[in-house]
Amino acid sequence: ELDSHKLPPIQKLGTSTAATQSRPDLSVRLLDNQYFRVTLIQLAPNSAVARPRLTHQHGAILNVVMGSGTIAGPGYNHPLQRGTTWFLPAAMDDDPGLQAGPEGLRILITVSHEI
Repeated sequence: ELDSHKLPPIQKLGTSTAATQSRPDLSVRLLDNQYFRVTLIQLAPNSAVARPRLTHQHGAILNVVMGSGTIAGPGYNHPLQRGTTWFLPAAMDDDPGLQAGPEGLRILITVSHEI
């Protein structure tokens, strides 16, 4: 049973010290049920994550909820801004990289489970 008042506590996983790091500053699974999984990913200002594992075999939806930055991969580099939504198709060969802007970046990744 889903109870929105019983979300897991948010724990900081690390701090950003260099331009590129191996994982986000914060990554918390907010919801995981038989239909979909929602994960919060947060980057500190001006930090980057090379491969944050955004893609999934069924595709994923990326919602920018705070800050700005870029999403980049082979042959593309697109700006991310608060309020934008992106569909990441399952056919993506490489996991895209994320770069946070001066105010940081917070995104929600929603992955649908195959039913």
